Amino acid sequence: MLALAGLTLVAALGFEHIFGATGFRPAVYGSAIVPAVIFWLANRSGWKPLMSLVISLVALGLYGAWTIAPETTTFGFPGEATWRAIATSIGDSLDTLRTDAPPIPLQDGYLAMAVVATWLSATLALWLAAGADGVLSPLVPPLGLFAYLVAIERPDPEPLVTVAFVACALVFVALQSTALATANRPVLASPNRQAPWVWALQATVPIALIVALLAALAGPLLPGAEADAFVDFKGGGDNRPRSRTVVSPLVSLRTRLHAEPPIDMFAVTVGEPDRPTYWRLTALDEFDGREFSSKAGAGDADGQLASDLGPAVETSLVTQQFEIIGLSGDWIPAAYRPLSIDLDGTTFVERTGTLVASEGALGQGRRYEVVSQLPDYTGDELRTASVTTGDDAAAFVELPDSVSGSVRELAAAVTAGQATDYDRARALQDHFRDPANYTYDLDAPNGVSEDALEAFLFETKRGYCEQFASAFTVMARSLGLPARIAIGFTPGELDPSTNTYTVNTDKAHAWPEVLFEGYGWVAFEPTPGRGLPSPSDYTGTAATPNLDGEPTPQATTTTVTAPGQTPATATGTTTPFTEPAFPGEIEATGGTTPTDDTGRSTTSTVLRWAIALLVTAAVLYPVVVVAAKRIRRRRRRGAAVTAQAIEGAWHEAVDRLLEAGVGIDSSSTPLETAADVQGQQASTIGAPLVELAGWHTQGAYSPVDPSAEEVGLAWDAYARVDHAINDGMSWRHIVRRSLDPRPLLRRIADPDDAHDRHDMLEPVGRASSWPGRR
Repeated sequence: MLALAGLTLVAALGFEHIFGATGFRPAVYGSAIVPAVIFWLANRSGWKPLMSLVISLVALGLYGAWTIAPETTTFGFPGEATWRAIATSIGDSLDTLRTDAPPIPLQDGYLAMAVVATWLSATLALWLAAGADGVLSPLVPPLGLFAYLVAIERPDPEPLVTVAFVACALVFVALQSTALATANRPVLASPNRQAPWVWALQATVPIALIVALLAALAGPLLPGAEADAFVDFKGGGDNRPRSRTVVSPLVSLRTRLHAEPPIDMFAVTVGEPDRPTYWRLTALDEFDGREFSSKAGAGDADGQLASDLGPAVETSLVTQQFEIIGLSGDWIPAAYRPLSIDLDGTTFVERTGTLVASEGALGQGRRYEVVSQLPDYTGDELRTASVTTGDDAAAFVELPDSVSGSVRELAAAVTAGQATDYDRARALQDHFRDPANYTYDLDAPNGVSEDALEAFLFETKRGYCEQFASAFTVMARSLGLPARIAIGFTPGELDPSTNTYTVNTDKAHAWPEVLFEGYGWVAFEPTPGRGLPSPSDYTGTAATPNLDGEPTPQATTTTVTAPGQTPATATGTTTPFTEPAFPGEIEATGGTTPTDDTGRSTTSTVLRWAIALLVTAAVLYPVVVVAAKRIRRRRRRGAAVTAQAIEGAWHEAVDRLLEAGVGIDSSSTPLETAADVQGQQASTIGAPLVELAGWHTQGAYSPVDPSAEEVGLAWDAYARVDHAINDGMSWRHIVRRSLDPRPLLRRIADPDDAHDRHDMLEPVGRASSWPGRR
């Protein structure tokens, strides 16, 4: 069992390169070890393998609840909310699995899938080892897990992991073969004793292990190992890097934000470094109640691109030279609104203002130039404007009928008393940025469905840019404000010597846009801690402190005044724009709390695990002890050899005496033991115990097997012993006896194994004379 646990543990090492953090280790590695402990205890207690399998699956439910969603349990017990939270997180992760690439975020759904996969692999391997006569079939589950994880592309091959896996497999084969040989069983079962598919797997596993070892060690050394793939499943042709980071709308935001260490995506050299901006990829303008999407068609991006800005809007032209580093996919980053691009094959989606690269056009080292038109409108100008209405805006105010009335009522309450469309949009934005209302939390549950939206707005009130942008957009539409979600990156880190911004995965971001007549799509910033760069600071966010307490610089000074509000003034500066990195949560005193890779405080993580282990142990303990005793009692009574069945009755009686605190001399014979007990306990316990000792001694030494009737009489004597012990005890003492684990520590040989019968029937001491069978 130890070898199988080690085998599954080595297979689970593959998760190291899957996750971008190390916080998964306790949960996943524990799911390889705990099943082995369960099966070991089951083996010591004489459980059947099937019962061990059932107990392990029940324990998986408790383990998963306490490692994935402990906050949803009630006094440690999972309920409907627990299973719903886990199912929702897994469903959200399955939605993103197709587009995410390692390293993926340590989010609940992915962690749950890793725990379940590892636990089931370990459990099935242990079950096959306990219930099958062969030595190779137990290797199949961990081999499947190992093969899947190593098949996922990793930056560097790790042949030592393969060597460790093969070594653990060989150790298990050696130990299992020795155990079966000792038990006089065939090491390799014949086909007529195994199902055909099991026999086929046993025949192919050694070959697969040898091939895997050779491939890991020799594969990287073969000629052409670094050549392009014959069939490019991951789309990594041309000059693009073999390992790529794909940014997808919304679903990949937390994936990128969780990447550790951050991955550089692209670099942008600009002519005006004091005019930072968001680098926009695309926009999502359709909402079906479950997710945001966009299905608009694209046209050629030759010449000057269409702009949604009216002639009265003052603008600045900004030229950007991009160099792609780790970004890939179809969307081309650019400052919004792009007017021209020099990358061949590019198409333009006018509806969303999106530049789309042709297949194979975007990859590592790719360079291109974009000229963008940046608006310089002010809050006062926007206050005089109205949002676009009619057919041009109809699609951007659509909401499913299933959006709840509580969401619509909240939007109306937040914007009550605001006279203009701009003021309503600002009121929504400022509502989300108010720390008394909502908190930025990268570990908040992801998803933008209606259920997730309501949970964010009214329950957790914790989220990151995905939740803030989507909630703003839905609430704005409920007010008749045409809105959509933009996806892209915040400015990044500026090197003032070269006027170049470097943008990494930390800067992935989403923000809402509202359509104003004559002013086009106007960006707002509801995410706390983010500051939308704008010369006029029409959003009032440029002076918002970062999460580490340092103010975000801004470019000019402007005053934004809403009816009934105090003017808010933003101070100008030419300090290079540095995007907040969103570190761990800040304590009330201003210091930082030590955190693990998931962003939770280290103290909180340790406490959560301690409570989880204590509650899991408390829940499993009575179930395991009571079930183990009953299963062993049934096995003893149902032994095929009648002498063993009678001896089982004696062992059960000794167990009950041990639980009751009756002292027993291990060197005494059964008859001597019964006489001693009779002297201590008068006739209430002693009389039936003496009778049972006689049946036990007769069955041990008689050359004739006892009859079934005599077995029944022996167990009837045991029942009277048990009743005599319980008689007069309080219910508390009876419960304490039933939960006493000491009897389970007494090693009992398997009555089904004929070769163990001699050990089971070996007398403890000399037999006294007794009235035997005539």
